[in-house]
Amino acid sequence: LLPLVAQLLPVDALRLGVHDYVSKGVGNYLEQLVGVIERVLAEHRLVTEHKRMQDELRQERDLLSNIMQTSVAAIVLLDVEGRIVFANDRAEHVLGVTKCEAEKRHYNSPEWRSTDYDGHPLPDEALPFRRVLDAENSISDVPMAIEWPNGNRKYLLVNGSPLRDNDGAITRIVCQVIDVTERVLAQRDLAWKADVDEAIAHISSELLAERVSLEDISMHVLSHARRLTRSLYGFAGYIEPGTGHLVTTSLVIDGQEQSGAQIAMQRFEVFSGLWGWVLTHRQPLLTNTASDDP
Repeated sequence: LLPLVAQLLPVDALRLGVHDYVSKGVGNYLEQLVGVIERVLAEHRLVTEHKRMQDELRQERDLLSNIMQTSVAAIVLLDVEGRIVFANDRAEHVLGVTKCEAEKRHYNSPEWRSTDYDGHPLPDEALPFRRVLDAENSISDVPMAIEWPNGNRKYLLVNGSPLRDNDGAITRIVCQVIDVTERVLAQRDLAWKADVDEAIAHISSELLAERVSLEDISMHVLSHARRLTRSLYGFAGYIEPGTGHLVTTSLVIDGQEQSGAQIAMQRFEVFSGLWGWVLTHRQPLLTNTASDDP
């Protein structure tokens, strides 16, 4: 502090004029000295406060960066045009692209086919980015799925919020994208098992009922099987004990269920195709790619 005072005093002396400066006496000298010291202290406080604010800002920035990079959710920042301008490390796993690739895409890039959980395409206005921008408000727990050209699909929950400038205008939109694929698939698996158990219980009760015909049982089995597998076509029948032939008692043609007297029972002496494999091996088979199966 003293060296700085020593530098400032001659400057003040030159400003006042050396003769006047010396003649003012000790009292005036002390007043000026106090004034110089006060100015120096004030400037020191400003510098110290500025440095403290910079340190706090840097600490907050580092904390935010650590939170974003270590988050279990993907964090994506988009501009008002929908272009991704930042994606954290987790986004690479959730979105299936590198950070560099993500930052070249938009929220509705065709590489990501956006659907609901049942696979139905989502219109642009239903996508999280557009909902935040249109409503100018936050959203939470918006369910959606993204599907890649190779057929892989991930189920997501999305939270989004707008970022504004000092005038209140939206400049960015930040989205938190949570991968809930395992949870959704587990829930569907449990629901599937519950449906199968219910179908088996219902068929069992029908078998125990009196005067139930083979055609009725076959139709019940076929109805439950169609619902559980979402099949458009199918048939139910039995293996004739004496001949080992397959006799169909119920079938579905063009979505119309028929049984008994409505159809001429079909008899198959040779088993071929996928249904033949099922009968020969006495094992179930569920497929969507028949050409890849035995």
